[in-house]
Amino acid sequence: MEQMKEFRAQRNFYISGTALILWFVLKRLIVLIQSFAQLKAENKAVLKQAESASKTARDLMDATKKDEIQAKKDNSEIEKELMIKQDEIKRLNKELETSKLDIEAMKRQSENLAKEYDNLSGEHSKLIKKLEQLEYQNQGETKKDN
Repeated sequence: MEQMKEFRAQRNFYISGTALILWFVLKRLIVLIQSFAQLKAENKAVLKQAESASKTARDLMDATKKDEIQAKKDNSEIEKELMIKQDEIKRLNKELETSKLDIEAMKRQSENLAKEYDNLSGEHSKLIKKLEQLEYQNQGETKKDN
């Protein structure tokens, strides 16, 4: 009788432990998915900002050509603005690359997490099968004892 109580206690302990581990894995997965979604949204915003900056730079370049024809006096000021915009484009392109790298890292991390989850699921199913076998053997021994 004591062995049965001990067995049940151990079984409950392992079930609880497995459930707790799965909870942590799922919690981490949710956090990763949320951060991935946030990074994706930030990436879209950076892309739109980069496109807007590119369009602005093109517009400024066109305006610069027109202004050169009209008046060469304003040329130095326009060139300064153009350089600022080009620096901004470079900075935004760097941010875009960084965002792309972050997204790739998140994808790899998500894939690794999925693999780990699959491994844990496999171990969980093995443990359940083992537990069922032990319960079946325990039932057979109990019947023999009676």
